[in-house]
Amino acid sequence: MEDWRYNKARRRVKKVKGFYVHLSSWLIFTVFFLFMNFSGGRSSFRTIFPLFPVLAWGVGVLFHAIGVFGIPGLGKDWEDRMIDREMDRIDREDQLEDWHPDSDALDSPSSHEYTEEEPPLRLKKLRKDPRDSDFV
Repeated sequence: MEDWRYNKARRRVKKVKGFYVHLSSWLIFTVFFLFMNFSGGRSSFRTIFPLFPVLAWGVGVLFHAIGVFGIPGLGKDWEDRMIDREMDRIDREDQLEDWHPDSDALDSPSSHEYTEEEPPLRLKKLRKDPRDSDFV
């Protein structure tokens, strides 16, 4: 039983190690490209040329990081929260579809008494004055 956990942890550690090797090599070559750029002459091509490989490789490092660590905030717990939220929304829609206007609740509005477990609903006060940021 412990064997599969060890193998999974080992694969994960290898992925993280691979990312750190990739990141450190990118940093070393970025410093090298910048040093070569500033130590040479001042032609316009020479000053912008190092940006192309540094930026392209940096995008590769970014995608490698996303592949290893994932996108922050979009992990398994985020997916579970969104599934729960969607199921609640579907339940509310089903309750609204089951409600009929000729039910007994409309005939006697005071038939439902509030208890301590069920406080009355509070409405949120709306702003009356619009702000400049509200307009496009």
